[in-house]
Amino acid sequence: MELAGCRPCNTIWFDTQSYELVPEWTVANNTGVSMQDIETKSLRRLKELKEREKAAGQEEKRKKSLRGSLKTLREQKADE
Repeated sequence: MELAGCRPCNTIWFDTQSYELVPEWTVANNTGVSMQDIETKSLRRLKELKEREKAAGQEEKRKKSLRGSLKTLREQKADE
């Protein structure tokens, strides 16, 4: 079986015919969890992280907006 690879990114690959011969569950992956399950879980976690970041950004924007409104009200009161 012939492999090709990229040393800097630590990636190896097979030609299609060789790859089809390799079982999904191997000694290197002895957890019994398929790579597809791992990928699905990883994508779900990535989506959750992005949603949290978006919510945090919106909360920060809301706080800044509230601070600006309070500052404007204080300035208006000081002018009176």
